[in-house]
Amino acid sequence: MRLSSPDSRGVYSISVVSELTGVQPAMLRVYEARGFLAPARTGGNTRRYSRNDVELIRRISALIASGLNFEGVRQVLELEEESDRLRSEVATLRDQLS
Repeated sequence: MRLSSPDSRGVYSISVVSELTGVQPAMLRVYEARGFLAPARTGGNTRRYSRNDVELIRRISALIASGLNFEGVRQVLELEEESDRLRSEVATLRDQLS
């Protein structure tokens, strides 16, 4: 679930994101088709990417450049998300014990 914050608001067009990340629009569509991205859509169904999306695209690109295939990228992203969740839980538990 996306949180509503300035970083999660879809504001960038696919062409702008392509320029910002160096990832061609066709590959951005592949990332979306593979389930890595879910950009916001306008009323006319135009993709709008957020700052968070741009950072995720950069992370995916770096993982692919390191030699991972899409399944490897998926596993790394899932592990990173789980690690973040667990760190948050540990911090909450520490706060409760203090």
